[in-house]
Amino acid sequence: MNYKLVDNRIEFTDEKLTENSTNMISVISTYKFTKYMEQMPDGISILRSNETRYTKLDVKNKYLQGVIYMPSKKDIFNHTRFGYLIFNRNILFIDSSDTVINIIEQLRHSSIDMPTIWKFYYHFLNMLIDRDLLYLQDIENSLSTFENNLLDGGIDEYNQRDIIYIRKKLFNQYRFYTQLFEIEHKLNEVDHITLTPNEDKLFDLFSNRVSVLRSEAQILRDYSMQIQDLYESQISVHQNDIMKILTIVTTLVLPLSLIAGWYGMNFKYMPELTWKYGYQACIGLSILVIVVSLYLFKKNKFL
Repeated sequence: MNYKLVDNRIEFTDEKLTENSTNMISVISTYKFTKYMEQMPDGISILRSNETRYTKLDVKNKYLQGVIYMPSKKDIFNHTRFGYLIFNRNILFIDSSDTVINIIEQLRHSSIDMPTIWKFYYHFLNMLIDRDLLYLQDIENSLSTFENNLLDGGIDEYNQRDIIYIRKKLFNQYRFYTQLFEIEHKLNEVDHITLTPNEDKLFDLFSNRVSVLRSEAQILRDYSMQIQDLYESQISVHQNDIMKILTIVTTLVLPLSLIAGWYGMNFKYMPELTWKYGYQACIGLSILVIVVSLYLFKKNKFL
């Protein structure tokens, strides 16, 4: 699929991408690229680089080579990966999915002016993170719900796996933003391309936006850790309450067990065993022990 920037817009074209082309945008599959990579300088190196599992931009002598490794927002184990080359004010995408074409089509139907390939590149990168702030806000709302449930005593409703899953999501996003952040710095190191002041400003804005998203992801990661700590403290309090109840019950039962064991020995010369009111006295003594124990617990704020 070939496109070209015409009158500040993206248009379809039948023109083939060559070394003499300008303002061309081409999308080919990995399989198709392997058929032509031997005709290209560093073709094998480019193909291998596209298999990397991180986002990067490499500066070569006559071209820029990049890889986008974008985490899925629905499944932490899935990623979207595609490569691209920028040369002679053209950009060639190597993508076997529909990700790149979908983004280009969104830009093609937008009202954004794109007079140069660098402005297209900026808007393309911007589309990768277009709704990420809303995505992070949704995660924040989920974490806030977890926190409120814990504060309301809903320990049983807390799912630790969900928090771990969210934390992994945030880690993937944080790493992606960190790698995207390096792209703007790489562009500043390139000697064989010249950006206009306006283009340079756009990439600064992109870098700032990525920096904000990265900071937000880090804040939410810390927030998730605080919720985990809150859960563990709630569990500790719950366990302490259980141990407190068990201690009180044990303390109440111990003297009663002593009384029962003492008089249960049935020695011959225990006068209480033959006393007319011995049974009632034993019951009264047990009740007295319970009342005194409860009074002492209450006085010392154990209850």
